[in-house]
Amino acid sequence: MNISFFENSTVPSQTNRVLGHEGTSLAWFVFSILCSIIGTALLLLLLLASFRVKRLRSGSSILVVHLMLIELIICGVTFPIFLITTHTGLTGVHVQVNCQVFMYFFLTTIHTEYWASLVLAVNRFFALVLPHHHRKLLSKTGLIIMILIPWIVGLGVTLPLYFGIGGRFILRTSPFESCAFMSQTSGYGIGLAFLGAYLPIGLIGLIYAVLGVRWLVGSCSKRFVAVQVVAAVGPAAAPSQGNVAAKTRRVLLLRMLVVTYLWHCLCFLPPPILISSFPGLVVSHPKLVSLWLFKTMLLCGYVVSPFIFLALNVDYQKGVQNLLNIGCGAVHESRGRPFTQNATT
Repeated sequence: MNISFFENSTVPSQTNRVLGHEGTSLAWFVFSILCSIIGTALLLLLLLASFRVKRLRSGSSILVVHLMLIELIICGVTFPIFLITTHTGLTGVHVQVNCQVFMYFFLTTIHTEYWASLVLAVNRFFALVLPHHHRKLLSKTGLIIMILIPWIVGLGVTLPLYFGIGGRFILRTSPFESCAFMSQTSGYGIGLAFLGAYLPIGLIGLIYAVLGVRWLVGSCSKRFVAVQVVAAVGPAAAPSQGNVAAKTRRVLLLRMLVVTYLWHCLCFLPPPILISSFPGLVVSHPKLVSLWLFKTMLLCGYVVSPFIFLALNVDYQKGVQNLLNIGCGAVHESRGRPFTQNATT
């Protein structure tokens, strides 16, 4: 994702304009921090539910847990730092952070999340199209490889920027102090956006489109074949309930991931496309671009993901309900326990 901001010399006349709207800046900061807190809390809740429910911490669900851990780092660590340092710069206070180290870690987690989502999409493709090969992916070695690949790519793709190749990490001073990433419009600057974001996003969309078409064609043909088999042989030839339940869970997990992917596209793709199409927005609306489009809108992409997981996955719903019931039971038990005073003095 190209999260570059304007050069220091681009909008020097905008400094007073941005710093003069303290109320608007404070509203942006409060809203964004609340989004970060809500997303972090729900991700922690889903992770706790995953560790309690065996089905949510085994097989392909391990990759979902890995994805949620990355999003937890983004919502609970990198974005709060990003928001706090930006708000500090908006108030005119010098930003006390090593922007080169922080932005490298920030972009690495962003790119790693994209590639972790791609690994999950590939895993779903094998589960639905090549189930026999999918068993090899679920081995201990296969899962370790699928967890390491996103981090290797994320660290490797972003590493050249740390040394000034294809762009650089800076402390931007105009229109306010903030850590920023400035990419080059040629060479590795273009390759970074392609390898880090657009390539995995495009491949994920292609995989889900193929699976969608295959599911539509397969559902129609299987329905016709099932009717013919039951009519000729009898109900005993119908698929077992266990196989039907397993396939249903796979389809439901795919649906959850597809909806999450569409939401990510809605939050991640419009800002760079909008700025590329209308570069004058950077000068005319610097706060809209740097605060709302490239920070809050990007953050919302990760904050809403756990809500989608919870809304579309029955296992997560049961796991969270179990956690809440345990918590409520513990509270009622402690309240109902009689108070005994220590007899010793």
